[in-house]
Amino acid sequence: MKKSALLLLTSFALINGTTQIVWGPVMDVAPATYGNNYPRVVLDASGNPLVSWGYLEDMQFSRWDGSAFTTPVTINPAGVTIAEMTWEGPDIASNGNKVYAVYKETPEGSGMSDVWCVASTDGGMTWGSPVQIDSYLGMMDISRFPTIATDDDGNPIAAFMRFDPSFMGARWVVQNLRMVAPHSQLILWPVGGAVRPQMFAIAVQDRLSQVQIMLR
Repeated sequence: MKKSALLLLTSFALINGTTQIVWGPVMDVAPATYGNNYPRVVLDASGNPLVSWGYLEDMQFSRWDGSAFTTPVTINPAGVTIAEMTWEGPDIASNGNKVYAVYKETPEGSGMSDVWCVASTDGGMTWGSPVQIDSYLGMMDISRFPTIATDDDGNPIAAFMRFDPSFMGARWVVQNLRMVAPHSQLILWPVGGAVRPQMFAIAVQDRLSQVQIMLR
């Protein structure tokens, strides 16, 4: 049976003027019983891997505790199912020990199913309450394919594809969020603009205050 596994990059070596990548051994992240759809990996403040993936309409998450990967936990609330397949699913981003996850509620084709973001401030040991990030869409509009990154200050920047009720008019929307005191509450920041209409976004990244989106 297939299971989640991870290869760690242990070092770079400069050989004959070229950079060679040296990989460590493969490590199992979770047993096959936890599934392995659409895996994603980021690092915490200490460089430990944090891994997310989808299985049976849930977002699974595991972190390296220094000696092994922790038993996977489900990020989405009980009773909420999410979109997850081999080719699409929840996404994760980190900045130090600030970790952010986004997922799309199912059924995907319903205007009542939303995109949600949830945050952790302790490297994924505990998680806050989910925040809806597509709440300004019309009741019949459809959102899919969420992705997430962080800005230079560690604030999350999420993006998702927006459709009209007939699945036409696809365009990408970028949504900024902020963590606010006193309880590190995740809130929406002023709404971003629609990005040019394309069929698929691979990733959203922030570098030096410039948001970059790869499209396909």
